[in-house]
Amino acid sequence: MNKGVLAAHGDFVLFMNGGDSFYAHDVISTFKRIIPLREADAYYGNTMMEFYEGRGIRHENEEWHQDWIMPFIHQSVIVKRKLLMEHPFNLSYRILADREFFYWMRKNGCAFHYENFIVSNYDAREGMSENNPYLIAIEGDRILGLDKKPFYWLRKLRWRCTKAPIQFIKDHAPRKWLNWYFLKKRKNIIWQEKY
Repeated sequence: MNKGVLAAHGDFVLFMNGGDSFYAHDVISTFKRIIPLREADAYYGNTMMEFYEGRGIRHENEEWHQDWIMPFIHQSVIVKRKLLMEHPFNLSYRILADREFFYWMRKNGCAFHYENFIVSNYDAREGMSENNPYLIAIEGDRILGLDKKPFYWLRKLRWRCTKAPIQFIKDHAPRKWLNWYFLKKRKNIIWQEKY
């Protein structure tokens, strides 16, 4: 991603993964219309998410989430390129380099603007962040500096006992049971279609 930032020439950057796409043909023109009206360092919208159990809209605004660092996914946010030049992604994070960057932005008082429109289609069925809950928990703690606290090994043990088995369960439990569980768990999704 850092190489992409160096190769880019525009004022803003947005990153997509292999299975992702813009939701509509006018996403970029919508951002172009919003940027002159609201001064911000990052602009974001909602995401159409594709799960095994269905398809739905994830509303990304801070009122819906308790996640003050990154209430959006990186496929639905554009960021000023100069900020990524100033603070490149920390590649020591295998999964949460984007989260560490947005944490840096929040700590440095960067402005975020939410607009209620769908930016991207995100395939949430596979991928690093969907299949590594233990590593995500460990990297998230590292971003916040919790790994430096005394007795962190207890928290790490907790993650080992609660997060590490999730992937094994996802790989071996019947899909019907998993669909039922995840439909209940995903409270911030407005379902458009259930499979």
